[in-house]
Amino acid sequence: MEELRGRRPIEALVELISCTDYFSKVRLVGDAVNCVFFMHQSSVSMCQTFCTVLLVDYTYKTNKFGMPLLNMVGITSIYAMFNAGFAFLHAENEETYAWALQQFSEVVTPKVLCTD
Repeated sequence: MEELRGRRPIEALVELISCTDYFSKVRLVGDAVNCVFFMHQSSVSMCQTFCTVLLVDYTYKTNKFGMPLLNMVGITSIYAMFNAGFAFLHAENEETYAWALQQFSEVVTPKVLCTD
């Protein structure tokens, strides 16, 4: 509660990822946070080296933000997996998927995208 300083958890996250250690984009509807995309700089480096295949999946009701998390995972040349990027999205639909993938493509475009 002390770290939130009266903000909602998603607003605190937006402030945290706004530093130079992250590549991040925020989509607002009015004053409300609608979508948040972020990648740590180490993930950016990994993606720029190993971004042939990207695995993408949603998780539901697993966070205090009340938003589904889109988890993006990359695979290295020795088949090790790494967290490539994350997006909290207000809904699982074509519009929000497209927005998240557009943000990711500002860093790198994978050759293969796998999702269920």
